[in-house]
Amino acid sequence: MNGILVAALMGAVGGAIGGAIAWGIEKVLKKPAAWTKLIPVITVVVAVQGALAINRGDPVEAQLDKVAPFKAMHEHYPDDYAKAVAGINAAKVKDQAAVTAAARPVLSAIVSRQIKKVDEANMMRLMALAVREGSALRDAKPASCVSLFTGAASTEDYSKSMPQALVQEDLETSAAILTQTATKPAGPATPIDPKVMGDLSVKVLGMLPEDERTAILPLLSASKPPSSEVEMRGMCDFYIALFSTALSEPEPGKTLRAMVAAGA
Repeated sequence: MNGILVAALMGAVGGAIGGAIAWGIEKVLKKPAAWTKLIPVITVVVAVQGALAINRGDPVEAQLDKVAPFKAMHEHYPDDYAKAVAGINAAKVKDQAAVTAAARPVLSAIVSRQIKKVDEANMMRLMALAVREGSALRDAKPASCVSLFTGAASTEDYSKSMPQALVQEDLETSAAILTQTATKPAGPATPIDPKVMGDLSVKVLGMLPEDERTAILPLLSASKPPSSEVEMRGMCDFYIALFSTALSEPEPGKTLRAMVAAGA
């Protein structure tokens, strides 16, 4: 079920902060940008698909609870957990794509409710992990990197392209966030100012190699997905640089929560 929570949070947060980034793109292009769904804010659990292999004959609950995020879901979101179990039981359990499809809407529902409740420490932990995961995919699979950050629906097991230590960290981080938002939810954050977000996007664009910047600016302006190798690599680098830069801000946790507040 690799990437399910990535896509779930992308859908939950949507593209509201994309409008602020479009503001920054307009400053570069000197013309209006049509891109209004550029940078949703993410969570990860790219490791779940690789960690979970449902076997016919054993109770689904016993197998799910061996995977940290599902164990946390069972403890803190029992109604959602029951829906996930029912969906998986109804699916062809040996078909990983079917298992993924069964769990996706349940996880989407959880993150839609909980995204704004992630505290500063876990938001920093989450985004730092996302940067490392994107970087692990960047060279060999730039299209997968873009899918990771944009939340595109996928049944690909990204964990196969990552070190095992990163996979384990992903599972632990995801479980921690599910637990924290249920037991110690953070209060509302103030949405990031559009000008601040726009200035940040301009700064990040300036970090990219010229060929990548040239390749992705028209995409950002016309709201088009990347298709060529340089476009995918450039978009991947943009996302990595965006969250890396946010993490280097004087108050990174506050900045990231503000980004989420603007987009959720």
